[in-house]
Amino acid sequence: AEVSISLDNSDKTFPIEKLIDEYSKKAEREGAHRSILAISGYSIPKKHMQEEDKYKRAIFDKVVVWDDQYIEYLEEVVNALGKWAKYSVLGDLEITEKFGGPIKSPFLKITQGDFDFFVFRISPEELLKISYIFRRDYSPRAYQRMLNIRRLKQEISEFLDSDEGSLPTNIIGVFNSEIKIRDYKLIIPRNYKSFWIIDGQHRLYSFCYTKNDLKRQNFDLLCVGLDGREWKESDQARLFVEMNMKAKRISKLLF
Repeated sequence: AEVSISLDNSDKTFPIEKLIDEYSKKAEREGAHRSILAISGYSIPKKHMQEEDKYKRAIFDKVVVWDDQYIEYLEEVVNALGKWAKYSVLGDLEITEKFGGPIKSPFLKITQGDFDFFVFRISPEELLKISYIFRRDYSPRAYQRMLNIRRLKQEISEFLDSDEGSLPTNIIGVFNSEIKIRDYKLIIPRNYKSFWIIDGQHRLYSFCYTKNDLKRQNFDLLCVGLDGREWKESDQARLFVEMNMKAKRISKLLF
């Protein structure tokens, strides 16, 4: 990817049209999926911000434009996830090509009312590569906070590295890529940012900091997946709020 940075400290919009054409041609010549144009001290012209959840970046054919706000967001993601942040970044670049063969997992299908739930198992390493969370100040439609780094690096990861480390509670998310059922297995495409974590983000992303690579590769996570084709975003948001705001923690006195 080609990167251009303007160091002007003004608060004006940047005339990006000419550069977009130039960088699009560079990406085409070099066979790159995307060319990245990073601008500093300027804002992206509003006419190029077509969707509400992309108000800190603009995406054109072969070209992605980042401004200071989006770069600051990326720095926080890297600080929280370390080397695993690259999968989120690749998803933000809207690279839709699969990065490997599909994940195949035994599953249970549970129907409640009009909705189907798929209960399945998957390793943390596989789930880290396809998962993402929303961040409120990155997307006005989002409703999740940024990860608590102390919990990731110290509390949960240290527990997972211990002999007693286990996670019997499930992680809940929404499949945004088309899942299939074949030979009694749930077929999950390996697409970047295709599994939206609704609940359990700290449990999952704590595996970014486990010292035992084999545990990250071989640990079986219990997951519940919702088919994004059946659930409206408003339903997903409602489920998140009900689970995270209304659920009560188990009292420590019971242990």
